[in-house]
Amino acid sequence: MRAEREYSTMNGKYTLYEIDTPIILVIGISKELNDFSQLQAMKHKLEEEGYASLIMSDYSDKFDDDEIVDMSLLTSAETIIEKAINMNHYAKHLEITKKVDTFVVGASTGVSSFGKNIVEDFGISAYVISKALPPDCIVLNSFYSEYGETTIAGISAEIESFLGENIDVLNILPKTIDFARSESEGRIISVNMNIAKTKKEVQSWDAQNFCFSEKSDDVDEVVEKCCEILKAYSEIELI
Repeated sequence: MRAEREYSTMNGKYTLYEIDTPIILVIGISKELNDFSQLQAMKHKLEEEGYASLIMSDYSDKFDDDEIVDMSLLTSAETIIEKAINMNHYAKHLEITKKVDTFVVGASTGVSSFGKNIVEDFGISAYVISKALPPDCIVLNSFYSEYGETTIAGISAEIESFLGENIDVLNILPKTIDFARSESEGRIISVNMNIAKTKKEVQSWDAQNFCFSEKSDDVDEVVEKCCEILKAYSEIELI
């Protein structure tokens, strides 16, 4: 479903609406960790858990479903402010017309830069999305690091500082960065890790917000953690 409704203004000012529908934002340290199949799998798993869900994303070639919203047209506005307003106003329109329980929002670009030679988009897209559609839960897809949870937690803290939002779920995939090749080619080159060994290592880490996915559409643990967070929020609101 392609978003064609232009952003509007209220009283001549740019205004952000309050989005009451819970928003799960899925981002990756690098675009190499982002996969549209993950968003689809999360939508289907959420619906199995009883949450009617709608995907909003800027993967512009993936839209043949009324429950998937193409944000690429919304993000093509000339200024960052217009992009944010477009996304926010269209999400409010969808909230009113679609009556879903959850928005699953995904950015196709990465949220980190890797030195001067590999910048991707500096995390700008993820930042704009997080301001336009303030998330109730953030899933961060991450490479595995041989230096363990401390290194990944440090990277997560830097991203939290940049976004101004907490990372709720750190999802580790069995991939690591080949830094030599990446620097040489000017883009992130990843290397697949042994799945069983990597899973065992991640499961030994102490932090409760880590989980492991064998591949992008392996989302059961990710969705389970997201549901726990959303339920906790709803309980707080009821109090």
